[in-house]
Amino acid sequence: MISATPPLAFASPIPLGAAFLLGMGCSAVLWERLAARWRTMRGRMAAGAVAAVPLFVLLRLSVSSIRGGSATGFLRAAVLGILLGALSGGYAASRDPRD
Repeated sequence: MISATPPLAFASPIPLGAAFLLGMGCSAVLWERLAARWRTMRGRMAAGAVAAVPLFVLLRLSVSSIRGGSATGFLRAAVLGILLGALSGGYAASRDPRD
């Protein structure tokens, strides 16, 4: 049976690799700027939480054609980014030899 759906209808808005690289770049820039300003343990955790959100949201955007483009999915990705970013920021703050 031939499908009437055009093949580009299932293409993601951003390829997964490009979303990963763009998200990592945004997260790295945010981390460098925020971690330099917020030097306390809580500040580094907050910097990690803020910096991780672009990566998770862009990765979610890259799979939106497969998983659906609902706002709930993007909200879940942002919350996961905040939680994992805070954990990573806390780990980085505890391992930083400069402080």
